[in-house]
Amino acid sequence: MRLNYEVLLRGINKTLFATADDELRPVMNGIFIELTDNSLTFVASDAHNLFVTAGTTLSPKPMLLLFCLKKPASLLKNILPKETNDILVEFDDKKRHI
Repeated sequence: MRLNYEVLLRGINKTLFATADDELRPVMNGIFIELTDNSLTFVASDAHNLFVTAGTTLSPKPMLLLFCLKKPASLLKNILPKETNDILVEFDDKKRHI
């Protein structure tokens, strides 16, 4: 699956600050990403606030749901500004994270 690097970077920039650093609740330590036919939604929470950034049109059937941990999201945030092409996202059958 190919994603526009600017869209991915914008979503990470708008939600990464909201991720928690709580080792007891690892689900709060990353960004939830939902990709549908018409939108890309990013969600993060620090357990006190919930931050969502989304496209204008949402489809009821998600094509891809994944969770990107804080450290890989931070690495992507630093790498993506150097890109000029779409990003290829691939998964194996066992893992559903970047």
